[in-house]
Amino acid sequence: LDVIEAQVKLGDTSGATEYLKEVTDLLVMPPMSYFAPFLELCVYASTKDWDNFNATVDEATEGINNLGFSGMMPMLFSFQAEYFEAIGEIESAINLYKNVATSSSFMGEDDTSQEAYMELARIYQELDNFKESEKMFAIFFKMEDESAEGFYEHSILKEKQGKNDEAFELIKKAYNLYQNADTELELTQKIFARYNRYQ
Repeated sequence: LDVIEAQVKLGDTSGATEYLKEVTDLLVMPPMSYFAPFLELCVYASTKDWDNFNATVDEATEGINNLGFSGMMPMLFSFQAEYFEAIGEIESAINLYKNVATSSSFMGEDDTSQEAYMELARIYQELDNFKESEKMFAIFFKMEDESAEGFYEHSILKEKQGKNDEAFELIKKAYNLYQNADTELELTQKIFARYNRYQ
């Protein structure tokens, strides 16, 4: 999963797809074959291939149930939340992220929850629901106090609130964490662009 995620973040979707095929070709016998649809789902969600995502989600869910790995479901719910947000069903996305935020995951409860709180904070910010956004950011930063993405998203909220000094301090923190990051990463580009606006 880490290899696939890294390839997608670097824009190498064809490499991620090829790697996926290499891995799933090895997962031919139960119980490991039950894991293959979930891996496919990860790639489809990462590449925003929602048609294949929707065609695979039931099989992935069945595979998770066959494996008895209920801790994988929060990640699947996160993917579904991304899909609902992509098609404009924001309330459905929010409800799923709230579910994920309070669920245990095979990746670790904090790891899964903090991502969900981040997404909730971002969505509420985009909806101009500043009070709820601040509440979600407060929970997130209690769990992860050194997050470049968190600082970047929180900076946007502060700017919307007219708190430009706080917005600058936050994007400066994000920049300091990412100043040597790979410039092919979308997050790096967004942080640099926002930081340069304040120079």
